[in-house]
Amino acid sequence: LDRRGRTVMPLAVDDVHRAIDLFRQEGVSAVAICFMNAFANPAHEQAAAELVRRELPDAFLTTSTELLPAIRFYDRGSTPALNAYVRPILDRYLEAGGNFIDTADGYTNGASETILGSYLAERKRRDEVVLATKFSFGGRAGDPNAGGNGRKNIHRALEGSLRRLRTDY
Repeated sequence: LDRRGRTVMPLAVDDVHRAIDLFRQEGVSAVAICFMNAFANPAHEQAAAELVRRELPDAFLTTSTELLPAIRFYDRGSTPALNAYVRPILDRYLEAGGNFIDTADGYTNGASETILGSYLAERKRRDEVVLATKFSFGGRAGDPNAGGNGRKNIHRALEGSLRRLRTDY
């Protein structure tokens, strides 16, 4: 796909199958998929995800377009990778009786809160955990109320964290 989402070449399905075979041989339990221009057209990413779902039904799967459909490749690539790494760990932690999760709005520009909020909403486990978050001091350049320990920034950070965490408490 080019940057506008137009198909330049078809999805290399054989390559996806080879990757799936390797994942199976290696015992991979979580897969993250992120294709370069999927923000403009998720078709190839979705097709690859469907193959993974069919061939590795027990593996946790995350795609960039489902989790963070943004143009910035680093964030769109690293966030699903972190998600694929963290979710199986969170599953084991909660299954073992863990109930405290700490995050911050500054971790990966709020993506950690987004991942955690999605996880707890999908698993319907919000009431089973104590969530703690911290706010960062950064704000918008030139806006003296968008940073520091001022009341306005604390409210801004808290409202953003609650939105990303998909909760109101």
